[in-house]
Amino acid sequence: MPDAPHADRPLQGISSMATRLVLAELAAAHQQQGGALVDWLSIGGVDAARRVAAGAPFDLVALAADAIDKLVRRAVLAAPTLGYSTGPSGVALAALFQRWGIAEQIAPRIQQPPPGVPVGQWIAEGRIALGFQQRSELIHVPGIQIVGPLPPAI
Repeated sequence: MPDAPHADRPLQGISSMATRLVLAELAAAHQQQGGALVDWLSIGGVDAARRVAAGAPFDLVALAADAIDKLVRRAVLAAPTLGYSTGPSGVALAALFQRWGIAEQIAPRIQQPPPGVPVGQWIAEGRIALGFQQRSELIHVPGIQIVGPLPPAI
């Protein structure tokens, strides 16, 4: 969990009711270890997914895998420009977009930085709106917001 950008306020999270107790325990342990305070809103999973899809501002989202999959797909479809690497992660994303049946629809909006140029650099420069690459390639790029890893099922 990123602490520095939220030093002035608690992190805001949303989850389904099923995970409320475990998330409360994890948040308390995180804070005891010096991490940021996390305020979780636990509501019905369908309502939580609906709020996230509508653009409600949350720092953390804990939902069932199928809800996350739908939200990621929706973000890809809504992004004016997309970017991913030319390496193995880019190959995996191209296959994912084929599997989702959206590859042709989004193809005109996809831009790939050349090998050795992090996708995050193009995001920071405003060339692309939504990008995908390994976290290790993104964490040191200033001017971007890392949303988090894709779920294993994706």
